[in-house]
Amino acid sequence: MLLTVKNEVPFAEALYWRIMMQHANPNQQHALDRSYLAWENVRKIRHPFIFPGTGFEGYYVGVCQDSGDVLEQLLDQCKSILEGMTRLYRMEYGFRSRLMATLTGERSDPKAIYLWSTYLGVLLARLRCNLLYNPKAEAFRRETYYSVSLAPTIHYDLTKQTILQTYVLNGRQPKGEVTLYVEPNTLKPIQQDAWLVAQNLGKFGHPLLRNLLTKAA
Repeated sequence: MLLTVKNEVPFAEALYWRIMMQHANPNQQHALDRSYLAWENVRKIRHPFIFPGTGFEGYYVGVCQDSGDVLEQLLDQCKSILEGMTRLYRMEYGFRSRLMATLTGERSDPKAIYLWSTYLGVLLARLRCNLLYNPKAEAFRRETYYSVSLAPTIHYDLTKQTILQTYVLNGRQPKGEVTLYVEPNTLKPIQQDAWLVAQNLGKFGHPLLRNLLTKAA
């Protein structure tokens, strides 16, 4: 299956002005493409266990027995992120509001972007432990990255104070996987917030955003 995606990059306007100030060419920055395209491949095409995909599902291959277990574990981990933020910024109601608005793309608060990116890194570090001594997960990962290797790198167009990206995903859904269709309205309120995190956290790993955060560190 081939899927061509053309849309705005996350936080496109803010990234546009930063790139213009640096006189940078985003089409010369492809070192991080493979990881992001693999993530999008899992999220948009392969999505084992859960639909709509989040990108995290590949880390549960060979660990969880069914889709319901994957959803429960993922929601619990995202719920822990929200609880940690609440404890850390207990009295900073304004910033907590900006955190959620940045998560959903309604704002592009630099501090909130950095924090969400950090939480993404921490969660991925934990989930990578699931790949150890896990032949099924390794096979899934190997097939995903092979599909990515057959596709071109991401192409960026800077126009009208925004950045458009075009990329091609090549892959197939794993055979035998039973996909659970997630309807947010059927989840408990705290689970709905956790699902919002699961659905949006991956965008903080976008190559242009990661490159910016690395330079700012």
